[in-house]
Amino acid sequence: LRSRSRGMATSASRAAALSLMRRMLRVSRGWRGEGGADEARYIVQETSRVFRERKNLRDAEVIAGALEEGEGRLQTALHYGIAYPLMTHTPLAGGGDVKNVLPPAEAGGSSWASHVGEKGVSD
Repeated sequence: LRSRSRGMATSASRAAALSLMRRMLRVSRGWRGEGGADEARYIVQETSRVFRERKNLRDAEVIAGALEEGEGRLQTALHYGIAYPLMTHTPLAGGGDVKNVLPPAEAGGSSWASHVGEKGVSD
């Protein structure tokens, strides 16, 4: 019974993956992004590469995550006309919990750096 349900899940995820791949390849045929034919070729190459890399996945959660990622990239391509993956936001390095902000410049200051004072920035 266990192997039968596992087979059904595998066939369902296989069908979903094939459907996603077909949709991606169809998008490449009518691609109208800024990069034109080069981006269309990129879509075909990237789709082929990623699906080949992931063809042996067996864990249902990993498969679901990969399909979700693919759907996201497809929707980004369709909605924004961007063939390439979006960059993820990473917070700026450093800073920690303390924010070092220069004090505002004094109203009557004569130099462009009057807010720094005579000592400069470092103490």
